[in-house]
Amino acid sequence: MSEAVAKPVQPERAAGHKTIDSEALAYQDRIVRKVPSCLIAFTVPASIMLAQDSFAATYKYVDKNGTASFCDNIYSILETSRKEAVIVEGGTGRAD
Repeated sequence: MSEAVAKPVQPERAAGHKTIDSEALAYQDRIVRKVPSCLIAFTVPASIMLAQDSFAATYKYVDKNGTASFCDNIYSILETSRKEAVIVEGGTGRAD
């Protein structure tokens, strides 16, 4: 007596619909796994670049007329007043 080997059952296709084969599913799986790492690789450096502005210092200095002034760029202060400029907010040190 010989036993019949069961063939795998193929899903029936409706008109205009395709079945997804295992190769296509494997491809989609590889893409889906790469998306989070690509997002991290993009967002982390972008966040660091955008955050650099949040660490900007505010400098206070007295100009040649004796007026107290404020700025966020040490190089916009005249060199004669730059030595007396002090950081009043933010920053980590002088940019001289």
